[in-house]
Amino acid sequence: MADDLEQLVEKLDCSEKDEDGENKHVFLVAVKTRLEDGKGEEIKRLLCDDKYENFVKTIGWDLIPVLCTHIGGLQDDSEDCTLDILNRIAEVCNPKEILLVFLEEVDKFLENAHFRKLIKPIQTVLRRIPRHSSLSMNIVFSTFHAHVQTIKLPNTTGMNKREVKQLMEEDKSFEKVERTVTALLDFVAPFVFQVHIGLKKTLTEDEQLENERMKSEVERFLLKLLDYPLAQMDLSRQTPSDDKKDSDEENHSNVYRTCAEQIMHYLRSMLCSYNRLMNYGKINAFGYEQEASRERDKDGQDEEDEMSENIKSQCSELLPLLGLSCFSYLTIVEEIEGDHLPSVYSPLHLLEINLMYIISLFRRPEDTVISKGIELTFSLVEKADDGTIPHTILDKSGYMEIAGCMERVMVGHPSKPLRQRAVQFLLMYIKKFNYHGRYKLLRHLVIKTKHSGVAGLLVGVLKDQVDETLKVGKGTEWFTGSHMINLLKAMMKLDKGPLTDLLQESDRIMAVLNCLRFLFLRDSITENKSGIWNELEYIEKEFLEVLEKGIGMSKSHFAQELEIFLQERKNKEKSNVNVSVSGEPLPGLPPQQQLQVLKSAQQMLDVMNSIVARVYEVIGAEKKKGV
Repeated sequence: MADDLEQLVEKLDCSEKDEDGENKHVFLVAVKTRLEDGKGEEIKRLLCDDKYENFVKTIGWDLIPVLCTHIGGLQDDSEDCTLDILNRIAEVCNPKEILLVFLEEVDKFLENAHFRKLIKPIQTVLRRIPRHSSLSMNIVFSTFHAHVQTIKLPNTTGMNKREVKQLMEEDKSFEKVERTVTALLDFVAPFVFQVHIGLKKTLTEDEQLENERMKSEVERFLLKLLDYPLAQMDLSRQTPSDDKKDSDEENHSNVYRTCAEQIMHYLRSMLCSYNRLMNYGKINAFGYEQEASRERDKDGQDEEDEMSENIKSQCSELLPLLGLSCFSYLTIVEEIEGDHLPSVYSPLHLLEINLMYIISLFRRPEDTVISKGIELTFSLVEKADDGTIPHTILDKSGYMEIAGCMERVMVGHPSKPLRQRAVQFLLMYIKKFNYHGRYKLLRHLVIKTKHSGVAGLLVGVLKDQVDETLKVGKGTEWFTGSHMINLLKAMMKLDKGPLTDLLQESDRIMAVLNCLRFLFLRDSITENKSGIWNELEYIEKEFLEVLEKGIGMSKSHFAQELEIFLQERKNKEKSNVNVSVSGEPLPGLPPQQQLQVLKSAQQMLDVMNSIVARVYEVIGAEKKKGV
């Protein structure tokens, strides 16, 4: 049989080129049959023989699809032979022609193991294209990254580290990502080296131009890998752990960090301008906003006019925003190749040029991406001294939005560590501004927030700022007098009067009561530096009296609910009794839990009432002093 196949090869090799010839079809069928029978060694011996090189050049185009159907996840001698033949074809056939055939096979087979085995021959082909290889690179890199994007990672939002670790062990997508990115970085290595050598050599003008084009293509591809999938991975430096189980997780995470470090090393080797990449988002902010707007509106548009087509074309030329954001995170937070940043950049300038990157990280739903946004913002802001950021900067786009992004994490994110980190940042961020800026930011947040817990936090910030102002005598224009009072009034507001849901608003109300008690104690009626005593009548009539009435009504409501609950429990025929808290029924809770809810509500109202009483006590005591 082997002799018959060799005779057929010799016959085809001696005949004139005939792509549709009967003998060629017979040969391709024979190859397919032998591969299926596990006789790949026979084919390899023939096609890797130098005397049949011309034959391989003529048959390679047709042979690639046949061979590609016999590679996949299995490791056996036949598959190894198939890969050797594909590499032989890559080495001798017309590179521009067979590159297209290989890429068609990449598009055809979405199985990841199949894809990874085609990377090496495609690398061989691409390296053989003598000139203008940047155009071919563009096609290859686009095809490769399109495949990477087909590997969908599971949602890990709200999971703790151990849960993520378990998911990474069970879900094969993570393994696919790890192997694929590692293989692609090996693929791109010789092209990085080629660019690096080209930058050192004396080249002609055309060669310099081509080298720069190649550099741009490689840079874009590396940033795309940062964009997806590496931005979704934990790229932080792992600290050594004494726990063996934890060390396994650290080693797994370090694979992704190693890939990120390799990308940063490649960018440095090609002398990519860190200054340009860091400023790229700010310079192209309009293009990115147009791209985001187009993504939001595309479902509602049936047709695109010529202008939108032009915008679409311009957006496609932009570097990937999330990839640039990840680059900035790795440079500034993880300090990977961070010595390439210009040392003359001030913290405020770095913050300004990174605003687009920060906001893009916060717009994503993944924990790991949001975490990068928080840490990047933290690293940039904490370097500024307290009170040094001018209030005028808040009029620029992005600075208020940072605070809004943090608030959304504080309120709505399921991850407790991220919520806590966002709180830490917001408190620090406010302090970095001058007194006018602190007031301006506080006022913006107070007006915007609908969450009682955030409002309570802001009341605490206001209290601390008034205390600081009274101590050091600075910021009096903003944290004493009418400005401070107006801000406090906004925080005291009970939208529905005594019918306000006091339990839902308890965090804000308790914070306001404590703030009032503190101010009345801190700033005596005789000094009245803050101006709080000038508003005593308003505070008593519009807040304290209304609140007292609301507490009384709420206590009566819960006392009635408790009485009904206890009476029905005595005579109950069903296992559960439904009660309502804050106007919302609590169906399905066991009786003991329902009872606990009612008692907790009563206790909260009692505490609130006691603080109101203490505020009145302070007011009364200070009035006596002033007489």
